[in-house]
Amino acid sequence: MTSNEQSQSLLRKDGSTSKKNDDSIEHEIDLDLNAKNNGLSSTFTSDLHSSCNHKSGQCHIYQHTDSNNIFSDSTNINTNTNTNTDTNITYHNNDNFQNRKNSQSLFSNSYNNLMNNLNSNDIDENPIKRIFKNFKIHSNFNTIISFLIILFILIIYMKLLNIQNLISNPSNLSNNGLSLVSLTKDVTVKPIHSHNDEWRKVPLFDALRAGTYSIEADVYYFPENKDTIFVGHNKNYLSVDKNLDSMYLNHFFDLLEQANSKIITGENEKKNGLFYDSPESTTYFYIDIKNNNIELLKLFEKKLKNFISKNYLSYYDLNLKKFVEGPLTIIITGDYPYDYIVNTPIEKRYLFIDAPLKDFKNLEILNKFNKDYISIFSSASLHDLTGYYSPINYFKGLSLEQLNTLKEFIKISHENNILTRIWDTPNWPIAVRNRVWKQVIELGSDCLNVDDLHSSINLF
Repeated sequence: MTSNEQSQSLLRKDGSTSKKNDDSIEHEIDLDLNAKNNGLSSTFTSDLHSSCNHKSGQCHIYQHTDSNNIFSDSTNINTNTNTNTDTNITYHNNDNFQNRKNSQSLFSNSYNNLMNNLNSNDIDENPIKRIFKNFKIHSNFNTIISFLIILFILIIYMKLLNIQNLISNPSNLSNNGLSLVSLTKDVTVKPIHSHNDEWRKVPLFDALRAGTYSIEADVYYFPENKDTIFVGHNKNYLSVDKNLDSMYLNHFFDLLEQANSKIITGENEKKNGLFYDSPESTTYFYIDIKNNNIELLKLFEKKLKNFISKNYLSYYDLNLKKFVEGPLTIIITGDYPYDYIVNTPIEKRYLFIDAPLKDFKNLEILNKFNKDYISIFSSASLHDLTGYYSPINYFKGLSLEQLNTLKEFIKISHENNILTRIWDTPNWPIAVRNRVWKQVIELGSDCLNVDDLHSSINLF
């Protein structure tokens, strides 16, 4: 049987098919269903059938039209996978030439739509592909947002890095925005002591921005580093880079130079202090000695010569028996050598001792600190003064007994012209901490010892 005869025997006018030989397999495809599932053109909605002969490698795809058209079309596709041949399409009809031509156009377009859609990107993706596609879109958006966040963090980091570089090079401060004006203009001076100031993100500068008028640095000295005074609370974490010159003294001097660069005064006139709006205020700089006290102080005094030559330091004139307040006042605390500070034969004393407030009920001890301005400040812990590490009444802060005890010590100190500082007050709970702070200030203590600067400034 010829190919044409075979096709016509398979396709009758009523859409029925003849009996197929044993070497053929007939498949029926409901194109309506496939069109819906695969996103094919809705114009190609007839029933599509195929008949494949596995021996010959030929596959016949034919189309049944509706009852108004009396023609059938079939296509002959070479499915032989062993040869690279183009798809051959052959049409057969049972009607006149015009119907065959129309059929050819209709089926050709439909078939081409089928083939094109099967290989195009217009086919609806399955749910998993759609999820990945959407995820990709969202991922791109999230990537952009993440990039912007990282860029913002990098800018902030570079700003902080620039600040640290400026701190290590104090001569550049005024030329890079970290001037006295930018630090302390519109800043109110507050009776706050920056405890363990070296722990802060930006030592000294954080305290000045907060308006604290008292700053403490823990210091060490080792003979093998004869020109270095180390700054740090823990001996195990000391570093040559973190020294008293680079962290404090150089900055103090540079800022005082700025504060006094535009004034014309005599040599004995009081110089301006560190606060732009309160130039008359002095700043108390505490040196908390941890070891080798005499050797450390000898080196420290050498480092203060530039300050002394510019009249930047408070001092006591032993000949005139007169105290002269300067823009910077040095307080020695911790393991201080009392005899070295008090008994060294000098005309002017620039070092003042932080007196032990807890011993002021002992008149003999008190008399060691209340004369010749040996001490300007006294201090003690809450426990040393009251016998308690924390308030007895957590709801009301310090108890009446604790308040009366503190008030008594403060009164003794003030009667001897010595200021007071009470340290080691509770840090938690926050409400209790804040309540105790207020109580200490209300009692008349002159300086609030704090670790949390930002919380404490809200009290004033």
